[in-house]
Amino acid sequence: MIREMLQQVSKEMLAALAVSLAIMVLFFALAFPGARRTGQLTTMARTWFESVGSGRTDIAYDLLAPSYRASFGRESFRFSMSASPQLRGFRSFHRTESELAKDRASVEGELRTDAGQFEATVHFARIEEPGSRDSWYVTEVLVNGAALLPR
Repeated sequence: MIREMLQQVSKEMLAALAVSLAIMVLFFALAFPGARRTGQLTTMARTWFESVGSGRTDIAYDLLAPSYRASFGRESFRFSMSASPQLRGFRSFHRTESELAKDRASVEGELRTDAGQFEATVHFARIEEPGSRDSWYVTEVLVNGAALLPR
């Protein structure tokens, strides 16, 4: 009988623990909706650096804001990025800080390449596109405080 009571209490405690855990997960998902978005933007920044560092500048170019692409051609971008020795030989990008607002965001981190270790910041803008969902694009890239995107 005591054993049955302990089993019943244990089942009730496990059920209460499971409900509490579910409530905590739901709370954090609702309280911090930007956490997922920040992770996606960090991945986008890493992809940008990795593609430029490996010479696949078409991938990085496609992540740039449409207004930038309209005023600066693909070949000019490729030439400009090839003249940036600190981007060659991508090794890693690790986020250290991020900011997220409604239509703007930035990801700061540590960039490691064959040329060394640098502080890097990538700025993003959310842009509405006709016939599709809003999309995030790279609007500016800074390495050690210097702008990398040609103007």
